[in-house]
Amino acid sequence: MAVYRDHPQHASLRLHGERLLLISPHPDDEVLAAAGLLQQACSQGRQVHIWQFSDGETNPWPQRVQERRLRIRAIDRARWGARRNNEARAGLAELQVPEVVLECLHWEDMGLNARIRTRLDESVRLLAQRLQALRPHVLVMPSLADRHPDHSATHVLMGLALYRAGLLPQVLGYTLHGTAKETPSAFTVRLDARMREAKRAAIMQHRSQMVFGQQRMLVHVRERETFMPVVTATACGPSVHIPWPMHRTMAGMVRLILASPTRSWTWRGSDAPLSWDRKDMTLHLPQAAIDAGPLYLRMECPWRSAWIFDRWGWAPLTTAK
Repeated sequence: MAVYRDHPQHASLRLHGERLLLISPHPDDEVLAAAGLLQQACSQGRQVHIWQFSDGETNPWPQRVQERRLRIRAIDRARWGARRNNEARAGLAELQVPEVVLECLHWEDMGLNARIRTRLDESVRLLAQRLQALRPHVLVMPSLADRHPDHSATHVLMGLALYRAGLLPQVLGYTLHGTAKETPSAFTVRLDARMREAKRAAIMQHRSQMVFGQQRMLVHVRERETFMPVVTATACGPSVHIPWPMHRTMAGMVRLILASPTRSWTWRGSDAPLSWDRKDMTLHLPQAAIDAGPLYLRMECPWRSAWIFDRWGWAPLTTAK
């Protein structure tokens, strides 16, 4: 089971050390969530690094409107992703952040949960190796509460990679889709008028997103940016409580994904090793998951839908009662 514990560094509201790593699932997330933080870090002389997981290439409706095409082929998506990467670099330039800090992994847009299901070990191993090479003092990444599936999957991948790397940096989470409950331990960056104008200019560089999303994006130009401390996790077993209520008659309509630092398991709900007490569910862990490290569970509908945001998403597992 995953047990969350406060890291002693989280008692402070200051940033620690000189190397800051910001994780961005898509082009534009870095400026929407942390343009003020990036400006502050650069002005303080910190070493800033940004890892962008995907190119944001799976963005069909803005692409159809702006390119006046109905069918979008693989070559069209690649071109769109390249355009969005250029917009990300232009946005960072508005913040006086050198574009060399941006590294693109080119992973699948809207495909990070599939990567956890099918390519978890190689993905976590790569991230762990990169973390060990960089050894960031501060890691900023999407919150697990973020309802975008790529954002919560990014959190899971980075959490597992930190465990495999054996590192304990100061970890801060941001939420762009949905809300996260603020606590007194929140880290806040206050943006003056100059910083807000630079953030607005950086956002406006993402012209590919302005057809449908300009107001939605500009709402993030606020007087402060808030980041919540993310705590480290350990795991044991053999049974864990599932945090979502579900009657057993609904089990065949969902899919469960269990992720550990080295592998994942996927079950149809009706085939998963579950036991019920009314609507409370207990998952009986596979032997290989017991004491394997932090464990995350995702519940999802396996059918494609026009609604991309999570209903349940990912959760760290807790003790079965």
